[in-house]
Amino acid sequence: MNEAVRLCEVSREKRRNAALFWRTWYEFGSKGGMKATRNKIQSHLDDVRAFVFSIGNTRFGVHLPPTHRQEWMAAASQARDEFRQTWDDAQADILIDQCYEWALVYNCMVTKTQPHPDLGFCINYIFPWDFGVSREDVPDLGDQDTICHWYTLSIPQFNRWVRQEKQASALLDTAREHAKPGKVGNTNNRLVVAQVSGVFPSGQVSGGFPGDPSESGALTAEVEEKCVELVDLWERKLYRYKGEEFEDWRVTTKIAGTTDAFLAQRRNPDVPYTKKSLSQVLHAELPFHLIVPNPMPDYLWGRSEVENLTGLQDWCEEHLSKVRAIIARQLDPSTFFSGVTDVEEAGRAMSTVGGYYSSPEPGAKRDAQVPPLTQQTMEMFKLQNEMFGEQSGLPGSLNDPGTMPGGVRATGHFSMAAGIGARRIVKKALLLENTLGEIATTAFHILQRNNTDAYTSPDGKKFLLSHLPSAIRLKVNAHSSAPIFGEQTQAKAAALMKAGAITKKRFVNLIDPPNADECEFEAERLQESQAEMQKELMQVQHEKATKTKK
Repeated sequence: MNEAVRLCEVSREKRRNAALFWRTWYEFGSKGGMKATRNKIQSHLDDVRAFVFSIGNTRFGVHLPPTHRQEWMAAASQARDEFRQTWDDAQADILIDQCYEWALVYNCMVTKTQPHPDLGFCINYIFPWDFGVSREDVPDLGDQDTICHWYTLSIPQFNRWVRQEKQASALLDTAREHAKPGKVGNTNNRLVVAQVSGVFPSGQVSGGFPGDPSESGALTAEVEEKCVELVDLWERKLYRYKGEEFEDWRVTTKIAGTTDAFLAQRRNPDVPYTKKSLSQVLHAELPFHLIVPNPMPDYLWGRSEVENLTGLQDWCEEHLSKVRAIIARQLDPSTFFSGVTDVEEAGRAMSTVGGYYSSPEPGAKRDAQVPPLTQQTMEMFKLQNEMFGEQSGLPGSLNDPGTMPGGVRATGHFSMAAGIGARRIVKKALLLENTLGEIATTAFHILQRNNTDAYTSPDGKKFLLSHLPSAIRLKVNAHSSAPIFGEQTQAKAAALMKAGAITKKRFVNLIDPPNADECEFEAERLQESQAEMQKELMQVQHEKATKTKK
């Protein structure tokens, strides 16, 4: 087991240092830790995240295998609607949004979906350096056989975790033995040289040392409470029980950094293999999922979005400093004196508010040397913004529709052009949608194992979530999680409604207006009322036609 843990942590420190390096660029706009005047990296990644994901808009559709679709579709749709409320209660969208922000910076983020006694399930985030696998060259997490997850618990948290165990006292003593004050957050503290004068070693150095108050605005949590670092080792195993074989994950917990402090070993505690009946089996699943905005074919963790932006950020800062220097010279221009005997006195007088200077020399004069701030200099900022957008696939027309060639000429023209011109950012949105569907499916399968509430389908059939087929899958419906698809989705919904291909309730679900649940209820009642009126009208017309024939 110690060897398995070692294999999973081979690149842990290297990945931690790389991630914190990109975080420095993201938070400060420089690699040295000094705050840039214009941190374009941070605002640019905020734009990318805003186009890829939107909190509160995610809706899911259900997918059933063909053999169960006819029988269970109505019940599955009802379960899906209930699941969306549970998803909102668990604040899953908020956590996914935060994870995607830092996945753009670090290169990926890890989520863990677990049962929750009150909400049904909860989703937690894991920093990528606190998660390891034995085969980083395999890009699919489901193909791994050994996984490690590192985390810290305070002594009170550890006590709550083990207090139901028979050896709780011994386990608690072991945790106390290895506990130490923990500091959570950016541990990449280093000397930041702000100003150097003279020649080393006699020169004067001013800057920030670890522990000194930071002037750069870095937000770093400080935890002095004693904590113990644990590691969960997940290993794929074949189990045999009552003559039956099944595959599941064995989880071994030990204190990190030790070779003999093993605490517990159990079968998958989150999404285990579960046999609900003779014909209903819920297969084991990993609770972990990776959010990787820029995947690579031979590297599990992907590539940081910041990596290709640092050169542009340096250029932006350099250009801005030059512009500021020109403006400073315009406010306090250089002066050229000719025919003046006392140039120093003239310079002091002319640099003072209300100061004046006169000279008896007949040809004396003063010329202010004011450097021009040209239009090309200012347009360089616009070019830099466009180049940032180009790096991440954000055309300028997305932020400013007025810049579209020819302008916006008709309804739906902008959304259509944006969809065609922003295919790279659309790809990012689709990648996130796929991961969201996997996370939602795992969360739904957790509810199938633990939820005992009875539901009623639209056709009056009562059922439990565990009755639904184990092969049920949830997918993001109509690209609802990505704002870049918003106008396209609404336009398609309107076309389907006009063609009579969907119901009013389904139309409301697609456009997702405020108070959507009430609107869906009203739409369903209105459609039933209209159907009844249509039926009565047809009956009256039939009776008239019958009397006419007589």
